[in-house]
Amino acid sequence: MTQHAAKTRVRWWLAIAGAGTVLAVAAGLMTAGVGMPRIPAGGVRIDAPDTLVVRDASGATTELRLINGLPALVDPQVFGIEAVDTTSYVGAEVPVDADIGFLMPGEEPPASRQVRGQAIDDAGELRDMYDALGGYVVIDDGEGGALPEELDSSGDRTAGKGSSNLVVQVDDEAVSRLFPAYNVTLRDASGAEAEAPAWDVQFDLAAAHEQGRTNLPLPLAWYASPFAHALDAAAPWLLWGFVLVTLLALALARWDHVRARRADRPGSRD
Repeated sequence: MTQHAAKTRVRWWLAIAGAGTVLAVAAGLMTAGVGMPRIPAGGVRIDAPDTLVVRDASGATTELRLINGLPALVDPQVFGIEAVDTTSYVGAEVPVDADIGFLMPGEEPPASRQVRGQAIDDAGELRDMYDALGGYVVIDDGEGGALPEELDSSGDRTAGKGSSNLVVQVDDEAVSRLFPAYNVTLRDASGAEAEAPAWDVQFDLAAAHEQGRTNLPLPLAWYASPFAHALDAAAPWLLWGFVLVTLLALALARWDHVRARRADRPGSRD
């Protein structure tokens, strides 16, 4: 082997080692979860506003306050998304449902709950994934409001159930539906407690994600992409593969460099 040919081979091996290093770094970032379709701990969350104003056709309003500042969570808590609908179903008017929207154990949700796709739950089972619900309580201003109410068996005001064809406007562009909920116990400054009507507010995942209000930093469709899931599963293997390629290329570059130096010594023959 001539000295020129040996140096050329060394340069090639070093170039391969450099490329392997870059690819190993990329694979390491993927192994750590960067750019991968992984669901954050705690599930898919939507940033719900602290207050909402609901207005009916007559102009009457009801103000709702987020209960305990809790975020709206996609139902159920999911650990992996297999299919997702990226279409927004938010309209100019928001329907008020007649049924409880919260998913009770062993019960089917109302048909009006928006199915957003299919996901893996905490038991490792594939099941329907629904748009997020945020829990809100009515802020009583003593002026009546836009949402229906009724009295329960204890004489407490509660969210009206059984309403039909009622639509309202809500000052949030991600709200798609309202559901009556179970009462919430409020405590005033004096420590007195009272029951207050509560509502579950459904937030459209696609609309909220487009507004940058979810804890999913990547495009929504990416979390259900088969290619993305395959790439995530392969990332650790790619990391070790690129590390081995880099080490092998460096070893061969060293070998050819040593051979070239030996060939340059007086009296040596290639």
